[in-house]
Amino acid sequence: MLPKVHMLNTTSTRLSRYGQARQMGALLYPLCCSRAQRSAIVVRVSSGDRFSKATAEALTQRPGEQQEQPDPFMTATLRLQKLLEDVSWDYGDQVRHEISNLPVEFKLTLSVNASTTITLLAIVISLATNEDPFGGMQINQAMLDHGALGLGFALPLVLCSFISRTPRMRQAFPVLDSMHDRQAKLLEPFVSGLNLPQLLILCSVVTLPMMMLLLPALHGGFVALGSALQSELLSPIGIHVPGPLRRDLATLLPAVLGSYFGAWVVTRQLSVKRGEFQAIKDAMDNSDRYFRLSESMNSKSGDTAQLSEKTSNAFKAVSVVWLLMRKKVCQLSYVLSALNICYLAIIWHETQDLSTPVAAGIVAFGAELYLSQRALSLKSAARKKVAAEEQRTKE
Repeated sequence: MLPKVHMLNTTSTRLSRYGQARQMGALLYPLCCSRAQRSAIVVRVSSGDRFSKATAEALTQRPGEQQEQPDPFMTATLRLQKLLEDVSWDYGDQVRHEISNLPVEFKLTLSVNASTTITLLAIVISLATNEDPFGGMQINQAMLDHGALGLGFALPLVLCSFISRTPRMRQAFPVLDSMHDRQAKLLEPFVSGLNLPQLLILCSVVTLPMMMLLLPALHGGFVALGSALQSELLSPIGIHVPGPLRRDLATLLPAVLGSYFGAWVVTRQLSVKRGEFQAIKDAMDNSDRYFRLSESMNSKSGDTAQLSEKTSNAFKAVSVVWLLMRKKVCQLSYVLSALNICYLAIIWHETQDLSTPVAAGIVAFGAELYLSQRALSLKSAARKKVAAEEQRTKE
C-alpha cells in the first residue's frame, strides 16, 4: 500500500471547500517557504503546469532573502513534476499530440468522422428499440422555436462557466481552478488554432451525436429492456409493475444512468493514471535514499543529512497533496458532468424535442471551449513572458 496514502481519507475530510489553499499551507508549513507560495506551486503542479527551476526559486524565495542551499520544498516539487512528466505519456497522450499537430481543417474533418460514427450508432440503437432517433426533432418552425428555448436554458450553464473562472472563485476554490486547468490541457489539441466560427462548428458536430446517443437512444434501450424484463421474467412469476410507475422509471432511469455514464467517461480523463500512481508510490518508498544521495552530491554544505530529511518529507507531503487535489478534481468533475447531463435530459423530456437540449448543449459546450482556449492563450503568453525575463536575466 502507498506509504501515507491512508492520509488521503483522513485529510480529505478536513479539507473544506472554502479552505483548500489554507489547509495545504498548514500541512506543508514546517517545510520551507510561506503558505501562499506553497499553495501556488501545488496548484500549478496538480493541474499539470510546468515551470522552470528559476521560476520555482522565485516562488519559494522570500523577498530580500538569499538562499544558501536549495529549498527542500522547491526541490521536492521539481522532483514530482519531473517524475510525472516521465510517466504521464501514454497512448492517449500520443493521440492528442498527433491531433495537436494536424491542420485545423483536418481537426474538423476528424471530428466530423467521429461524430458520424456516434450518430450511426445512436440511430441503430434507436431503430432497434422503436425509438425516434432524433427525439422528436423535425425541420420546421417548431424546431426553431424549441432551439430558441434551448438558448434560454443554456444561460445558467454559461453563467456558471464564466463565474467559476473569476479570480475570486479561483482563489476560494483551488480544486475548481485545478479542474479547469486540467480540462484546458486535455482540450488543447482540439481547440488550438481554431477561431470562433470553427469552434461553433466543432461544438455542433460533437453535441448533436452525443445528445442522440445519451437521450433518445439510451431511453429507447432502457424502455426495451424494461419491457423484456416485465414480459419474460416478472409476468411469469405474477409480478406486474403498474403502468404509471413504469413510465416514471422509463423517464428517470435513462436520465440517471446516462448522467452516470457520461460523467464516468469525463472523470476517467481527469483521474490519476495507474503509471502515475505507481511511480509516486515507488518514489515515496525510496525518497529518503534518493534525496540523501542527491543532496550528498549536490550540496555544498556539510549538513546533508538534515537537508535530505527535510526534502524527503517535503516530497511525501507534496505527493499526498497532489493525490488529494486530483481526487477532489475527479469528484467535482463527476458531479458537475452528471448534473449537466441530467439537466439536458430533463429539458428533453419536458419539451419532447431534441433541438432544445441540443441548442443548450452547443451553447454551453461552446462557452467551455472558448474559455479553455482563452485560458490556454493567457498561459502561453505568460510562459513566453517568463522565458523572456529569464533570458534577459542570464544575459
